[in-house]
Amino acid sequence: MPKTQTSQKQLTKKDVKDVIIEVLAPFAKGVKKDFDRIDKRFEQVDKRFDQVELRLTSIEFELRETNKRVAHLEEQVQNLFNKMDKLIGFYERQQQEITIMSTQIKRLEERIMRLETEKAKNK
Repeated sequence: MPKTQTSQKQLTKKDVKDVIIEVLAPFAKGVKKDFDRIDKRFEQVDKRFDQVELRLTSIEFELRETNKRVAHLEEQVQNLFNKMDKLIGFYERQQQEITIMSTQIKRLEERIMRLETEKAKNK
């Protein structure tokens, strides 16, 4: 059998590397594109979180102001209750005095009637 020369070339590391890069390049580009898209979504989400944080800060401020107003209203209500308690006490004392005076007037009327009856008998 005659001896033929094979024209096989020995592959070097560089050749293997170039082939791998050539094969994987489209895949790597796709992955990079996906990561870029994910990064954009994260940026959007981050912006939304910033907006939510601003809104929460605003709500927190409004809540503090509302709490101050509620505390002020509670103080005013307490003052009103104190004044009403005094007024009710004054009213109750007036009622007691009127009751006492009524009783005294009845006794005086009875006495006057008795005296007039006695005077009429003595005439």
